[in-house]
Amino acid sequence: MLAGLLAALGLTIPALPASAVPAGTYVPRRVHVAPHGGFSHVIYMNDCRPGGCIVVPGDDDSRSNRSSIPQMTSQLDAWPHGDAEWDELVRCVRETYAPFDIQIVTDDPGQASHFEVFVGGDPEDLQFSDALGVAPFIPCGGIQDNVPTFVFANVDNRTDVLCWAVAQETAHAFGLDHVLLRDDPMTYLTPPYRKRFQNQAGSCGETMNEPRECFCGDASQNSYAFLSATFGASNLPAPGVVITSPHAGAWVVPGAPVSFTVDSLLAMQEVALAVDGATTSSLGQPPFAFNLPLVMTPGPHQVRVRAVDQRGLEGQAEVNVVVLGACGGGTTCGSGTVCLGGVCLPDASQPGGLGATCETPVECGSGQCTATAENGAACTAPCDDGRRCPGGFTCAGDGVGVCWPAGESGGCGAGGTGGGGGGWIVILGLTLAAGGRARTRARTRARAEL
Repeated sequence: MLAGLLAALGLTIPALPASAVPAGTYVPRRVHVAPHGGFSHVIYMNDCRPGGCIVVPGDDDSRSNRSSIPQMTSQLDAWPHGDAEWDELVRCVRETYAPFDIQIVTDDPGQASHFEVFVGGDPEDLQFSDALGVAPFIPCGGIQDNVPTFVFANVDNRTDVLCWAVAQETAHAFGLDHVLLRDDPMTYLTPPYRKRFQNQAGSCGETMNEPRECFCGDASQNSYAFLSATFGASNLPAPGVVITSPHAGAWVVPGAPVSFTVDSLLAMQEVALAVDGATTSSLGQPPFAFNLPLVMTPGPHQVRVRAVDQRGLEGQAEVNVVVLGACGGGTTCGSGTVCLGGVCLPDASQPGGLGATCETPVECGSGQCTATAENGAACTAPCDDGRRCPGGFTCAGDGVGVCWPAGESGGCGAGGTGGGGGGWIVILGLTLAAGGRARTRARTRARAEL
């Protein structure tokens, strides 16, 4: 079955509809191979600038630009899409291979062992047609070192598509076959165009309805597991997690959004929210967005976000917060608290409470420190509907206004409308709201992700 497929493919692939993404292909080669571990872990991305690349036929050897693919000495045009686009492509390829001990370089390693991908020109330059890329496919059981592969940059200018092609062609040189997983670079299937090696087994093949035996005789292929076993895991650190809201010591209401960042070049296999050590939400794919449970007892609680990357390495962050009790409708607040916005806020007798003096927002449980030229700064919160504040506070400032200790200049009485000239400066806005669902962003050091 496999022999028939390869014979049908020959050196080209079937014509594709105009709307389709041109696919890559591979050409089986009989070569001398090195056992696992006896080969380079470097891929050189060659943009062929400024004057193009000359490739000569012969046994594959990236150190001398020899390739088993062309039938004659051939020239590839240089990368046509500009410096910024090239930098973006390199970043994408590095992110794709980031889980593995594989280095992506753009300076020629010279005579040092390395794999190479030429990124430029057209398929016709190497006597091909209807292909976005091509690579030799090595025999099973080992890897040939110093193998060159090709991606034809004149065919498409989309970074995600070219990144997909670079990953697929270079991985063909390692021994990976086409697989029927839409998110994996070894697939022909779309969407999506942005792909990463998937840690799951998939049937080999080119079209969804025609799975076949894999080139090396297996029933399925796990690209991620193959690359991990062949090259080893990268030495990247575990994910770095930072909770950006709520801040430590903040007052929160049940259901409040939890915002955070995850610093990693790798995709996450799980991100979870835990309260007091018990997991309340867990997601396996982006967007990663969490809210606190809708039912929580008033008082102190620990909020923790845990992120696990593709390698199984874990990063986490936690903050201690205070969940506020409800008030109004006949329910009153206890000693040391005041009712505002339907919740019982600590008052000035409590550290960071409403009306307590402050210098920075983090000192306030509300996350808001407001200063005046005459009276210094105090922890504040927006006035209630109708510009109302608890007893002992006035609604001061224009617009929404903030609850300010009564009797100090610059304020107006509860229910008032003026903001009288105290020079109000809100140092940081309140993060107490219960509404909405946080669209948490997970980012990488190279560019935004997930």
